[in-house]
Amino acid sequence: MYFREREAQPHFVAPNTFESEWAQRWRALEEMEVAQKEALDKQFKEAREKLESEMDQAIQEHEAVLMRQGFCVTVFCLKQDRCDEIFLALKIRPEVWFLTTILRCFLLVNMI
Repeated sequence: MYFREREAQPHFVAPNTFESEWAQRWRALEEMEVAQKEALDKQFKEAREKLESEMDQAIQEHEAVLMRQGFCVTVFCLKQDRCDEIFLALKIRPEVWFLTTILRCFLLVNMI
């Protein structure tokens, strides 16, 4: 059976026939599909890389903010006695203390 099938000549479509026209159409459609899939895959890959880089940057910024806040609290606690002496020397009223605390923290964060 194998040898008998191999004896038959391969069938090629004659040019400029009905079969060749439709074969060319199908081939063009498949080539277009492959090209568009590759372009779409490339776009998704670029979008994924962009999103990953934005996420990495956002994580770094978030960690920096957390570190600054932690540093602010730590420095605030360490230097609170000294700062309280300064504010007492300047005779700041108790109701302004909250605003001065925020200002103090802001100044300490910006010293980094």
